[in-house]
Amino acid sequence: MNEPSLSIRVVPDGCSLTLYLAGEVDLATVGTLRACLDDIDGGFRSVVLDLAEVTFLDSSGLGTLAQAARGLEPGTRTLLLRGPRSNVQHVLEMSGITRLLPIVPSAADAPESGDATESAS
Repeated sequence: MNEPSLSIRVVPDGCSLTLYLAGEVDLATVGTLRACLDDIDGGFRSVVLDLAEVTFLDSSGLGTLAQAARGLEPGTRTLLLRGPRSNVQHVLEMSGITRLLPIVPSAADAPESGDATESAS
């Protein structure tokens, strides 16, 4: 039997930090996420959790997200969720966590900069 796994790739970009999560966020792996969130220094104004590659999220993962959201001092840092798969988004919405942590569109869903008709001559 394969053990569930979670990998986290951390990508800083100026005052923003993106954590790319891949795998399952559950009781067996949530410690990895919690440790990563706890290690973020105060220099980042925005932290984005990219959930596009998360295949499963259980109540322990939801609890960790809620704890992270509640631990933020108002006006110091934002924590956002980005691009969850439909099954993960359903869990996020049903739990009510999206009232604490908004879901933003994934980079692939963002509108193109500029107007495509401008380049056609």
